[in-house]
Amino acid sequence: MGCEKSCAEIVNREVDTLHGIIKDQGIVTRLRRGEHLAQMGQPTNRVYLIENGIVAYTRSNQTGKRQVMEFELSGSLVLPLDALGSGSPCSTEVLSNTEVYMMPTKSFQRYLDAVPMAKDKVALQRENLIARVFRSFANIGSRQGPQKIAWLLAYLWERQGCVCGVDGASIPVRQIDLADATGVTSVYVNQILRKLEKQGIIALHKGAAQVIDLPALKASSKSFG
Repeated sequence: MGCEKSCAEIVNREVDTLHGIIKDQGIVTRLRRGEHLAQMGQPTNRVYLIENGIVAYTRSNQTGKRQVMEFELSGSLVLPLDALGSGSPCSTEVLSNTEVYMMPTKSFQRYLDAVPMAKDKVALQRENLIARVFRSFANIGSRQGPQKIAWLLAYLWERQGCVCGVDGASIPVRQIDLADATGVTSVYVNQILRKLEKQGIIALHKGAAQVIDLPALKASSKSFG
């Protein structure tokens, strides 16, 4: 895939430069839950922009149990976590029917080489992404199960609002994924979500949750009653 468009055309886009590159030059791909953008131990040679849906960075812990390390929502750029030629330190798993724009890393890199400001931005995004992924939700480690779930829902809701800017949208995350991100059992996650729904803090939909009262949800992350 050649660099048909000049640097000036890229820089002067009305849309975000990095996202515009992938949307204009990438290939739209539709994926189902359980498919992967990257596999742990395998080299990663593509960059993705999530148009809609949700993916997670996952790995197996010492006991072989699946661990969700971080989520990426609509509007997020999914960059390779591995160094050139090495294997990915974790898998990138599709959690719901998801549509992405895909671009080979080499093609994307050619654009970055032509636009130093964009290259610096991507380097910073990748650095921040690695920090987010490998903290493994350390901020919720000292909380009890109900507080962990409330914290994670508030975290995802604010991230989605920041990325998408859509009021009233739902978080397309399943209970098993919340469980694997927090170390809480799926049965207990269900009980916690039902209690939050009964309190009018969230609304549950099939495979998704909508935050109704964000301040109350944040308060629940500190003291769940």
